[in-house]
Amino acid sequence: MNKPLITYIIIVIVSFTNDKLHSECNNPSIKVDMVSVLHHFISIYSWFGTFIFGYPEFHLFYVLTIITGWNYFGNCIISEWYNNACKLNKNKNHKDIPYYIMSTITGHEQQSYSYLIYAVVIIDVALILCKYHKSIF
Repeated sequence: MNKPLITYIIIVIVSFTNDKLHSECNNPSIKVDMVSVLHHFISIYSWFGTFIFGYPEFHLFYVLTIITGWNYFGNCIISEWYNNACKLNKNKNHKDIPYYIMSTITGHEQQSYSYLIYAVVIIDVALILCKYHKSIF
């Protein structure tokens, strides 16, 4: 395995473990845990994928797909399924690494990533511009 993939998997495991330790799920099961693991893989790549793996072009497409899903469905469909299965408020956040970063910055328990995700888009665009137009920056 290569270092970026190992780094990514370790971050996902830490994020999932932390979420599991602080979970408020009222209906834990293997199925719920598997959905949570899936959420962590998607979430960690969404926020940190371009830094871990590079390829900002692919990452930008991925993040724009996530944003489209959020806007179309009105929420993260994986989080909504998880919250329904756990009998939690539909807007309850997973306690993943991005959650703890944002709650530390904002001081709020409930987080909205709607604006922050556009910072990720801007970073990807800047990296793409730097990659193909080195003289711009």
